[in-house]
Amino acid sequence: MRHAGGRWAWGALVAGLVVVAACGGGDDDDSGAKAKKDDDTKAASGVETAVDPYDGFRSDVHDGTTNWLCHPDLDEDECTDLSATEITADGKTKQADLKEADDPAIDCFYVYPTVSLDKTPNSDLKPDQQEKTTVGAQAAPFATTCRVFAPVYTQVTLGQIGTGARNSEAGAKAYESALDAWKVYISQYNQGRGVILIGHSQGSFVLNQLIQQEIDDQPELRFRLVSAILLGGSAQAPDGKLVGGDFQNIPACQKADEVGCVITYSSYPTASPPADGAIFAGARGDTRSLCTDPVALAGGNDLADSIVPVKAPLIGGGDLTKTAAGITTRYVVLPDMLKASCQRTGAYDFFGVGPASADDKRTVALEGLLDERLGDTWGLHLQDSSLAMGDLLEIAAQEAEAYTKG
Repeated sequence: MRHAGGRWAWGALVAGLVVVAACGGGDDDDSGAKAKKDDDTKAASGVETAVDPYDGFRSDVHDGTTNWLCHPDLDEDECTDLSATEITADGKTKQADLKEADDPAIDCFYVYPTVSLDKTPNSDLKPDQQEKTTVGAQAAPFATTCRVFAPVYTQVTLGQIGTGARNSEAGAKAYESALDAWKVYISQYNQGRGVILIGHSQGSFVLNQLIQQEIDDQPELRFRLVSAILLGGSAQAPDGKLVGGDFQNIPACQKADEVGCVITYSSYPTASPPADGAIFAGARGDTRSLCTDPVALAGGNDLADSIVPVKAPLIGGGDLTKTAAGITTRYVVLPDMLKASCQRTGAYDFFGVGPASADDKRTVALEGLLDERLGDTWGLHLQDSSLAMGDLLEIAAQEAEAYTKG
């Protein structure tokens, strides 16, 4: 994926270096001391063995495969189709399918964003096309590195946005539904394996809460955490620190082969940074939003590797087949089309994204990716994962290698 001369190697997700840039600065002592403390605790407690903190948990909802959109026991699911077409800056196309891992050493547990069109405060457990295409867009690509677990959960629905439902009984119900799936996963499938948590928007908030309540102060689970990819959710830490806000023991990723850390950002156009009233990336009291730069973390040169679903609600229902005729694959791969980095303006720490070159012929895709479809207060929220998906996949591969090597 990230490369020196423009070549994409989908079949060789070889792990190496993990480097991060956290907006607002970093504090090596924070993560270094905590990592040593965690290593010492791990060695003393023997938590490498598979401990079941939920003591054989069973569920009426998530046992079996019925209420899962991706699950390794399903022959075909929403994480099966990894077909992709790469479009280069000169407008040429070539097949660039992502390659599913043959025997992945780690897992991914994914919680999707607010996409349900159900007319009730919470969604039912019958996913419609919105849920399915969203999982295909955001979770399926990680099958290149992980066994992917993507549960259906009773999320707060789209119609409740702006009503405060996320912090009400509906929000609690959504969290408990996702937590139920998490407990089933850990108790019945994890067996001590490393796991990457992946969430966007509502999914990110749900996983933020899950980390705080179930993982952060629990060594037997914290040491299974390869990383948490929390997009569009404003995870917080004190200014200049990597840890100590939302999480007390899990820092933002920031140096080579670091695992057990958080990758988090919210995207806005570099030309239109967040201002007063922006929904994401803002400070909260004595803490600021963490911004973990996925392009720098993947070892890139500030050019993002985008992987965009051809048809998905995450890009406002856009159809990227207009970018080039005859595309029939699930994804369009757009390497080095966007220039991206973590930036700061006023109270906001955000992932700023803009065009890399005025001569790029992929103009339809460029306009679609940089369109603030929900308005400038939301920024590029719908596109958070697509903008740097190639970089996120490389990071996942790098972290899996580091984690399995111990």
